[in-house]
Formats: sequence, structure tokens, C-alpha cells
Amino acid sequence: MVDTNDAYMSTRLPHYFYRIVGSGSVNTDNKPQMVTLNIDGQFGNATAKRLQEYFDTAGKDGVISHQYKQTFNQNIYAAQFDSSLTGSNVVKALQRFLGIEQDGLFGQATIKALQKHLGTTQDGMISSVSDSVKELQRALNGNKI
Repeated sequence: MVDTNDAYMSTRLPHYFYRIVGSGSVNTDNKPQMVTLNIDGQFGNATAKRLQEYFDTAGKDGVISHQYKQTFNQNIYAAQFDSSLTGSNVVKALQRFLGIEQDGLFGQATIKALQKHLGTTQDGMISSVSDSVKELQRALNGNKI
């Protein structure tokens, strides 16, 4: 007698198994669902969210909270600017990774250290379309900063 539950596996036809991903936010394996970032050089919410996922910080919302707006960081489009100076967990994680002071603020020292790590020009500025952000996006797509 053939067990009909396993009979399909013994055929010579190819079998395809698909992972079904719903449109909801249910994630049963507790691992982030990484999307490929566009290499556009703009530090937006998708780039910030991938950075949060990479460093596994709390609140993976794509927002870099409590930043102090200045000319060198005004093009970090994912930043939430205010005057609290409390900083962001993901920026603290990045600063720890880069081996610099961990104040949570995306200041010139953080930008320069990131630019140095990524091998781009160290001018301490994030421009509207930034080569440093492009390199960061490539690194995040490869899941290795």
C-alpha cells in the first residue's frame, strides 16, 4: 500500500516549494525581512531602517530620532530634528561600531568616521545625493558595513 501523503514526492516531476509572505506585518521567524536598497545616495527612511536592522536596535521605524539640525546633516532625510540632544539608538550603535564617542547625534565627527570607514571623501557633510550614503547603501545591501 502507498502512503498517499508522501506519494507526490516519489514522482519524477519537479517540485516547487514557495514561502508565502502575507501583506501583514506578521513575521514568524523573528528575523528582519531585508529589502534591497536603491543606491540613490539619499539618506531616507529605507536606509535608516536597514541601518536599524543591521545593528538590531529597538524601534526599527526608519527614523533617526532626536537629531540637532545643522548644515552638514540637514540632508539626512530620515532624521527627526529637535533640540533635545538625546540622540538616537542607531547612531549610538554606529558610533560604537566606528569606535568614536557615543552621543547618538549624527554630527561631523560621526559623518567623518563613517566616510573614513566607507573609503569616501572625509568632508563631514551628507550632501543631498551623497557618495558616502551610496557606499553605505551598497554595504547594507551586502549586509556587511
